[in-house]
Amino acid sequence: MLEELLSRYKLIKPRAAHYLAVFPVVALAMGLYLVYAQLKQPPYCSSRAKIAISGKINLPETANAYREELTNFLGTQIEILGSEELANKARRKMQLDHLDLPGSASVKAHYVTGTTIIQVEATGLDPQYVPQYLQAILDEYIEFRSDRRIETTNAALRQIREEIPRTERQVALDEEALFKFKQQHNMRYWDAEASGAGQLLSQLRSREANLRMQLQLAASMKGQAVTQAREGRLQALGAFDETQKHAATTPADPVQSAELDNLQEQLMKLQVEREQLLTTFKPKHPRVEHVDQEIQKQSRLIQLITLETERSFDQNVAGMQSELSVITQAIAECERKALEAAHAAAEYERLESNLALSKEVHTRLVSGLQNVDVSREVNLDMVQILEHPTPASPLPKNLTHAAINGLLLGGIIGFAIIMGLQKLDQRAFSADEIAEAAGAAIVAEIPPIDELADPSYRPTEDPQPFLLLEAMRSLAASLPLSSAGATNHSVILCCSSTPSEGKSTLALHLALYLENLGFNTLLVDADLRRGCIGETLGLDPQQGGLAEGLEAGRSGWLMGIHRFPDRKLSILPRGNPTAQTIDLLSRGLSQDLFAELKASYDAIVIDSSPLIPVSDSISFLPHADHILLIGRVRVTKLDLLKKATAIIRHNSRHGFRLIANGLKGDSHMYGYGYQEQDFAGSPDKVATSQGPAV
Repeated sequence: MLEELLSRYKLIKPRAAHYLAVFPVVALAMGLYLVYAQLKQPPYCSSRAKIAISGKINLPETANAYREELTNFLGTQIEILGSEELANKARRKMQLDHLDLPGSASVKAHYVTGTTIIQVEATGLDPQYVPQYLQAILDEYIEFRSDRRIETTNAALRQIREEIPRTERQVALDEEALFKFKQQHNMRYWDAEASGAGQLLSQLRSREANLRMQLQLAASMKGQAVTQAREGRLQALGAFDETQKHAATTPADPVQSAELDNLQEQLMKLQVEREQLLTTFKPKHPRVEHVDQEIQKQSRLIQLITLETERSFDQNVAGMQSELSVITQAIAECERKALEAAHAAAEYERLESNLALSKEVHTRLVSGLQNVDVSREVNLDMVQILEHPTPASPLPKNLTHAAINGLLLGGIIGFAIIMGLQKLDQRAFSADEIAEAAGAAIVAEIPPIDELADPSYRPTEDPQPFLLLEAMRSLAASLPLSSAGATNHSVILCCSSTPSEGKSTLALHLALYLENLGFNTLLVDADLRRGCIGETLGLDPQQGGLAEGLEAGRSGWLMGIHRFPDRKLSILPRGNPTAQTIDLLSRGLSQDLFAELKASYDAIVIDSSPLIPVSDSISFLPHADHILLIGRVRVTKLDLLKKATAIIRHNSRHGFRLIANGLKGDSHMYGYGYQEQDFAGSPDKVATSQGPAV
């Protein structure tokens, strides 16, 4: 029930569910074993004590002499109390102080939550030895703490004494490096140089920006028409620099500007006068020609004055470009000097910092040396015994705890065993595993049919025969058989990968089912090594069968067939094979032989030997129209099933149909519509209704 429940809800795999019984068996066995071991143990007794631990020393005069970190402090002390080294020291102390108390004991400790109190418990067989051993443990622990403090202090003192000379040498080296640097560099000069260079650099950059702005403005004005040109350009050039304003206010500038304005005004008057004359006179009139001459004269004067103004503008632009070049060089020089001054100042500060750090380290080491010297003389007890070891008291045996531990441990071991068996067992435990290994879909699922061995079994007494009946119907529906009496006759080969997979049982029930459907059926027992169909049906082995037919030829086949009276079922039993019969099997089979058998029978069902152990069935594969490969749950091995499918695909062009045997179906699903009176008259009865079954 538990196996089916776990498998249905996929809590474990079907393969593991098969071994589920191992789990409670191992768990129960382990629980009983631990309970038995607990009962067999001699009576133990225990003694308890409490100690309080101070994990930090902090005296005013030795503030930094000795410290212990409180992180994981109590856990460390508990491990020390239970260590083997401390136990060996306590045993040696007991041997020296209490020779009359031989024995042994174990110690475990735990701390009280929220405190630095540790409770120590010793357990042993001798009630007199246990408290004395616990006291020895406490004494050795206190001595261990004291020794550790002294060793730590001495180690710190030794390390400080070794470090002081090194720091002194480092201080001397840093002082010498600073002195040499001062000799090579005049820091006052570099400070002044850095300050002056900074101010000058600021002024030069400001002047550089002004000049670049003026040059950009001049470039944008170049080529424009001159209207009061010289005065306007010079004012534009001097807009950002007070030093250039004199260029626009020289004594000659107003005269030239006024003269240019006067000439332009006269030129406009002459042009107006000419326009008026043209209204009265022709262009060749002397008065008009005189005015034209005056216009030309004024134009030449304006051009001469404009040319002079442009030359003056270009000279001013060239002067500003020259000044900008000089300022750029001066800026580069100032930056170089400022960088050198900054490097010298940084190096000086680094040397001073190194010297100060070395002196500070040296001072701390000297102060620490003095503190450690004082601390070494201070004998401060950091462990206080709150409760001395109590008299030994007997320990009760906790059988419940032992049983629970045994069940848990056994459960873990059982689970590991189940997983190991699941990996090692290659058998198939479900229809899905059979289908996956064979690489084919299952056409029919055969239930266990051990109950059908009794010929008097009535199918209405249990729903299991109906499962077999439905399985036979599914199998027959998957075979493209024609109706009874038609010419499309078929050879059906039943085979398996290994023995005990149910191929003989399937072949017999399939033949009986086909007979019930009206097919004239021949059942051939081709398992020459372990065939049993003839004996199961009550035939005399001395009558002969397939073995004698192979030795006698084609006529022997037909002579060995046993026909039941008033039935459409015929049997060709195995017969009595010899050592040479197996060799005759591959030569005695032919297409003509099977054609002759098909002419007499509608369906020929052949029960062959397993494919993997022997090669007998391979001879039948090319002649079979339908191949039924049986895989049985908990019997078929997946790797051998894969090999069997490969053999079939290699030797037959028809392929195979996969059948799963030994499955426990849901029998309640087949209860609908089956009544005893209906079944008694049904033409498709199961095997038990007309003859014996295996």
